[in-house]
Amino acid sequence: MKRGLNVLVLVAFLLAFQIVPVSADPSFSPSSFSISPGQNSSFTITITNPDTYADTGLATNITRVNITLPSSVVFVSGTESTDSASAFSATANVLSWDNSSYVIGSSTGGDNVKTFSFVANATTLGILAIVVRTMNSTTTTTKNISLTVSDSVAPQVTLVSPENNNEDADGVLVFSCNATDNLALNSMKLAIYFNDSETYGNSISVNGTASNQSSWDYTFNSNGEYKWNCFANDTAGNSAWASNRTIKIDALSLSAQACASNWTCANWSVCSNGTQTRTCTDANSCGNVTGKPAETQTCTPPCASSWKCADWTPAKCPKDGKQTRTCTDANACGDLSGKPSESLTCEYKSSIGIFVAAGIILALIAGSVGAFFYLRKNKVDELYPQSTENANQNYPQNQGYNFEYS
Repeated sequence: MKRGLNVLVLVAFLLAFQIVPVSADPSFSPSSFSISPGQNSSFTITITNPDTYADTGLATNITRVNITLPSSVVFVSGTESTDSASAFSATANVLSWDNSSYVIGSSTGGDNVKTFSFVANATTLGILAIVVRTMNSTTTTTKNISLTVSDSVAPQVTLVSPENNNEDADGVLVFSCNATDNLALNSMKLAIYFNDSETYGNSISVNGTASNQSSWDYTFNSNGEYKWNCFANDTAGNSAWASNRTIKIDALSLSAQACASNWTCANWSVCSNGTQTRTCTDANSCGNVTGKPAETQTCTPPCASSWKCADWTPAKCPKDGKQTRTCTDANACGDLSGKPSESLTCEYKSSIGIFVAAGIILALIAGSVGAFFYLRKNKVDELYPQSTENANQNYPQNQGYNFEYS
């Protein structure tokens, strides 16, 4: 009886153990992708479901897988594939695989490792995230896979014209090149070589376009065999050359070959509206503008000082004979060459001297008036001596006064 009871307890324990789940999150690989923009890139994501149950494992089967792409990554329709027995659908940037039984089985039931593949095209640079979600009857698990979009693809450059080994009769040619890039071009350049030395190079901006064809006019001034090529770079710094082509110039006259330009330029004009100009002439009149110096350039107008000075202080010359003032440049040019003087030597004039001079002048005036009346009196006495004497005798109170008689 006791042995039977022990067996019953053991069986009950084993049954209880069988229905206790051992659960774990799915694993995803790889953990990151790196692609270039502007071109189709293949993605394969492997998902492993480690969930285990002691029963059939149906409760842990993954029944849906969603892969959400960044908004700047475009899924290429019809490129999806999987080794899972599931139905595929795509809405906007979400790719889905569904099966009510299982998309990915559990570790208990088997068939628990599946791959999901597709092709997409990234349109912008950056570090992005692909979001992968797995779902079963009880749980949703989310995992981010890093996506680095970096431009490592060089432009493709093609020489259009003239053809390789072209022979030219007048030395006047138009060179044309084509360049394309997976994202955006930055600039293109024409280079012409003689004896392996670059004799001409000219770069132009192509304003971030993905494709561009550019042309250059060039006039040769000597016979010989030349090589030419075109270069392009993109906004990410990738660059490329095409393959060199050869061109032969063999019909120029000896006078054209012998003529070497001798450029002479006048002085630059005064800066006006941020631009200066000058005229350059070829003393040998070769008729070739190759190597002609620039006749325009940007400039900064010179600063013109505008000095403003305060009044002299003190207003009247002091005893030390020095007056001062402050002068400032309204335009703050920093050039002191034309700054007005801020000190002055003056002549001090004392007020005592003024009073002395005034006293002397008044004394001279008084003396002149006194002398005038004195001389006038003497003249009267000479003309009327008796009258004056009688007047003094009869009117003693009038003595000292002069009387005029007419």
